[in-house]
Amino acid sequence: MKVAQAAYDAAKKAFAAAPKDDKAKKAYLETTNTLADSTMQDATLANSVKYPGALKLYRQVVKTDPTNKHANYWINMIKSIYAQLGKPVPGGG
Repeated sequence: MKVAQAAYDAAKKAFAAAPKDDKAKKAYLETTNTLADSTMQDATLANSVKYPGALKLYRQVVKTDPTNKHANYWINMIKSIYAQLGKPVPGGG
């Protein structure tokens, strides 16, 4: 996950510096999805850390690209998990 975090940090910085650059945007979206996926797959993280952390990252992707299928799929999956647990979705539903 450290590699994914470092790639995300670099891509986020580059995208913030050049938000109209398609290459920077694509890298930001890809690395954000990768970090979110890594968060979901990290067996060392408790679900109480894993799900809200990944959800926040997937929402960042959708904020930048509302049509991103991967992020939208996982947002809905995580919302479904919270519904099954009878818990509120972090950041609202």
